[in-house]
Amino acid sequence: LVNQGLRDGERVFNIKARSILCCMRDKPNWSSEVVELCKKYQNDTVVAIDLAGDESLNCEAYPGHRRAYEEAAKSGIHRTVHAGEVGPPSVVREADRKS
Repeated sequence: LVNQGLRDGERVFNIKARSILCCMRDKPNWSSEVVELCKKYQNDTVVAIDLAGDESLNCEAYPGHRRAYEEAAKSGIHRTVHAGEVGPPSVVREADRKS
């Protein structure tokens, strides 16, 4: 449904529209599903995977995020991470190791 809306918008407005699918720090059990959706639609409208949410959560304690990002890298999916927006510098270092 979302992909169809993006394609319709491209056609109607003569633009290019793409999406980034987002993992949430407090939902590490969703990350494997998010990366699988990225793989499924990467040649359609999805261009990357992202990690966002509460930076105070220690993502190292949740290996689901790391596994998802490793799978994304192996599959040629671009990766982004929200980091340093509200958290300490250590959050940026952790994000850099992940992506």
